[in-house]
Amino acid sequence: MTLTYRPRVDPFVDDVKVNTLEFQLTMVFDVNGLVAVVQSGDLVAFRGGECVLTATLGLEGAPLARRQARIDLPVVVRLQPAIALVSNAAIPPTMPRQPSTGSQ
Repeated sequence: MTLTYRPRVDPFVDDVKVNTLEFQLTMVFDVNGLVAVVQSGDLVAFRGGECVLTATLGLEGAPLARRQARIDLPVVVRLQPAIALVSNAAIPPTMPRQPSTGSQ
């Protein structure tokens, strides 16, 4: 996902506008490693992985700064109700299917 913000700054000297400075801030979010949580043959949740954020600041088209950071995404999205991935017939008798609560 990419977000771009283009703020403008109007500097004044003695109450007279002398210029308009146009900045550009671009942020790119690359999300990796989304994890599916499966319990007793049911998809019960998704866990966030890692996000690589790259931010770039420019002025009038000239690059000023660029920074990159890795961010862990501790987000858990629980599915209510859970999604059955296998039928009851596919589960061996030694592993009885339990009703999914969506909790861990």
